[in-house]
Amino acid sequence: MGLYIEVTQPNTTTDGSNGNDSIFGTSSWDVINGVAGHDLLVGGGGDDVIFGGTGNDTIQGGEGDDALIGNQGDDLLQGGNGNDLLQGYVGSDILNGGNGADIFDMLDTEAKTRTETVYRKFFGIRIPVGSRTVTYFDDIDVIQDFDAAEGDMVRIYEFEMSGNLGDFSTSVSNGDTNLMFKGATFAVLEGVTNFNLSNDLELNPG
Repeated sequence: MGLYIEVTQPNTTTDGSNGNDSIFGTSSWDVINGVAGHDLLVGGGGDDVIFGGTGNDTIQGGEGDDALIGNQGDDLLQGGNGNDLLQGYVGSDILNGGNGADIFDMLDTEAKTRTETVYRKFFGIRIPVGSRTVTYFDDIDVIQDFDAAEGDMVRIYEFEMSGNLGDFSTSVSNGDTNLMFKGATFAVLEGVTNFNLSNDLELNPG
């Protein structure tokens, strides 16, 4: 069980519970914190700030320039109209900015490494000949509506991966672009085939 809240006082902060809450903001700006549980959090109008907390949340900004932060869990973030900031944070999140120049933050995305054995075949027999270090990610975000013409940007902010632009690359598969760090995919841009690393990716803004 959780809370059902229709916020009546604009320009205030509303906290949810540890349950599965449904919270709806006002036509002005709101700060909404889902806390825990699998929540539905809707900003409405105004420039809202919405935190999902823990759980698999659905967060909708609505009108205005909103900041949507999923926190932990596999979240769905929908910015709506306006120049929105979407941060999936921890988990495999789905991000949809809607209309406007949106920023998709790859925040606290951790690159991991593992060692794999390298084999070669000699006379049909696989023989271990060495090892290699492979980079990978546990969580991969999906960006549904990236549009560079609208001013959208993917931002690497406090990314737990060292390196510079040369460590990043893209590959196109089935009409989607995979964003990769050292060969490992950390995000997929649906329906995008012309992502430009130099123009559309911002590294570690100050």
